[in-house]
Amino acid sequence: MDYVKDISPSGKLPYPNLILLYSASNQHAFFKEPIGARASASLKRASEEDAVEKLVMDQYKTFGSLSHVYLKDAPPNGTHKFVFFRENRGAINHGLGRSDEDDFECAKFNPLRHPRENDFNNPNITMPSSLVAGLDQVMLKMANYPWMPGTVMSAPLLPRCEPSTGWTVPEGDGHFHLPMAPQPEIFSVVIGTPELFQKILLELGHRWGDLSNLSRTCQAAMSAINKSFTRVDLTAGNFLNMNITDEELQKGSYESPASSPFVIMSKVRGHYYGAEDGEGAPNEKGYPACPKGGYERPSAAGHVINTYKMLKSIHLRGHGMRILHLHSVSTLNVSMLKMCLDSLPHLEVLGVYNCELLHFGVTREFLQTIVNHNNQEDKKVVRSDFSPYYYHGPQCLSVGRKGEFGVVASDHGTVETRRAVTAILSTVVPLALDNGIDWFTPGTGMRQFLERIPFALGSLRYILEALYNLWDFEHGVHHQSNDQLWSQGSEAMRRTLYNDLVVAVNGRAMHREQLDNMMSSKGGLHLTRCSSCDVDLPAFFYTNESMSRVAGQKECSGCQLRFQLDNQIDSFHQEKKEAVKILLEHDSTDNIDTFINGKRFVTDKEIKDPTFPFWFLSVKTPQEVLDSCNEQQESLVVDGRPDSTHPVEYRSIWIWKERVLLAMEHASREIDRGMHKAAAIITQCQDQIKDLDIKYERGLFGASRYRENRDMVDKLERYIDQERARCGAGQLEGRYGTRAAMNWDEEVEKHRQMVQAGVGAMANYGPYNTVSSNLRTGFF
Repeated sequence: MDYVKDISPSGKLPYPNLILLYSASNQHAFFKEPIGARASASLKRASEEDAVEKLVMDQYKTFGSLSHVYLKDAPPNGTHKFVFFRENRGAINHGLGRSDEDDFECAKFNPLRHPRENDFNNPNITMPSSLVAGLDQVMLKMANYPWMPGTVMSAPLLPRCEPSTGWTVPEGDGHFHLPMAPQPEIFSVVIGTPELFQKILLELGHRWGDLSNLSRTCQAAMSAINKSFTRVDLTAGNFLNMNITDEELQKGSYESPASSPFVIMSKVRGHYYGAEDGEGAPNEKGYPACPKGGYERPSAAGHVINTYKMLKSIHLRGHGMRILHLHSVSTLNVSMLKMCLDSLPHLEVLGVYNCELLHFGVTREFLQTIVNHNNQEDKKVVRSDFSPYYYHGPQCLSVGRKGEFGVVASDHGTVETRRAVTAILSTVVPLALDNGIDWFTPGTGMRQFLERIPFALGSLRYILEALYNLWDFEHGVHHQSNDQLWSQGSEAMRRTLYNDLVVAVNGRAMHREQLDNMMSSKGGLHLTRCSSCDVDLPAFFYTNESMSRVAGQKECSGCQLRFQLDNQIDSFHQEKKEAVKILLEHDSTDNIDTFINGKRFVTDKEIKDPTFPFWFLSVKTPQEVLDSCNEQQESLVVDGRPDSTHPVEYRSIWIWKERVLLAMEHASREIDRGMHKAAAIITQCQDQIKDLDIKYERGLFGASRYRENRDMVDKLERYIDQERARCGAGQLEGRYGTRAAMNWDEEVEKHRQMVQAGVGAMANYGPYNTVSSNLRTGFF
């Protein structure tokens, strides 16, 4: 539900527009250049590089202006020099903007999207003391979604119940609140004509935002989309017999499998089970209680089995798939994706969304996989869409929660995520543009993911635009190869483009001296090359520690973010990666066919090992082995297994069975039982902390004993946080509470305070009167 658009027919925000407030005052706190109506008397443009700018604007009209410096007086005798994101960026339109840009950006900071326990959370944030009511109260409860009863959707594009066509809505959970309304005749004809509607889906299938927006126009459209796709339930493991071979089908034991060329494989939530005593009541300010119930989930070992079924379904039925969407596939990684693409000869559209092992750090690797596939002459070009895994914050915890960072699960206090995300995009955007792939215009899955990251207000579109403009510049869009004047203006133009990028990521104007220190050396433009990803970026995208290293060892924030994501422990991430590695990374399996049909010969040692499950893995049955030796059982070993005198084919086992069994054992041991182990460790650590606290309160001999006692408590608390994060029940933080990642809680709070100050809801009454309020001190 788009809260802003659905509650107000006029489309106006229910609270002041902070972007417009910046136009009236405090302009240096925003990043866009104050031109025309936004110009302020307190900011005066300086005359710098006017001659070079005139040359650029006369000769290279598609480029726009250079960066402008604005002066702001700083009494009593100083002046600040600010650089903004350019207003005049040339005539090239990359299609990255929206018609309702300001409303869309401000709506991200609606308090109801990220409520706080000790606030009233009213969407009209000029009224901080009023309780929420009506639709606002309903929206506040949505903070627990989907952990709440009565949800209508059970999976992407999948409502729990068919729309009602009568005058009344059936009783019970999961129904739309209103019956399906009659649609215009021409629209009904379009969505009711399978051939025509499938053409529409082929055009929108690689743009998840556009497809989901089409589904939410009305219940009829959502129903038509859902009926056009074959839905595979990864939670229940229901593959609609797509994983059954033709030989088994001919025996008549199974029904014919689904045959739609459009397939969605996703988890499907069952019905919500709540606590016996019901959900908790909201607090006195309307903040919803933490949910008590949940949904049935398959075990980690069950996910391994479903992964095998998914691969087999693609192997058997992949030749008929034209659109394939993979949603929340918990075991999908880039290696598995490569195997799937090789088994999909007629695939035209691939969408991969919110899969746990495909975090933002693998975005370039994912894109390179698509590019490599499309560059093969014998392969069909696949239009792709990708949304990395999004990390939600804790469900309805207190005001002290560490936040929702989106791109990382926990903030270790080491990576500033805005800079890191942009550094990764600086390698992804050029690769996408080089290969004609659109991942960043509004309506794509990647753009939707980036919109959910807490960038500064209104900055995302301009960060992407700055990266697009840098690509244009490097590919000679603005000049001819024999241009004699290019050398005079090229460095100033390049510096301007990097100024735009840095200022947009920073989210507010920057001092001229800061930008010069980041990008200047010996009077010229200086960029730092990352030793890991080979991208040239200003020092703004490196930590001070990294910049202090010698050349060849400097690592940008994006590579540091990749390292953190690859090595995170949250929600058993490493254990899940290892399970997939055990399943697929075998010397004799480089595609799905060799994985499904591959065999290997067991060694004599394995044959004689009674713990080795030979008969479970064997290609031959016990009777076939017995028949092969003419019932001379003396040639058989442990429980009738063939010995070395038998032909090798009688000692062969299925590779897929062995790998699935090993992966299941690992997942069950490390993840399913790991939850119980972590709970026991947490309880043990809490008991130790209680004992240490008792000793501390009773008194210890010597200052060193006190220090050792408190140090041990700190270590145990850190260990508890680590185990909770491993189970997905908490978050880690940096040493001594250090923070670096941007999170929605702080951004919404900051946005609310700035709007209240801008419209006069918060007033500054001057310094505190210490004389009248603290007479005992006599302080003046």
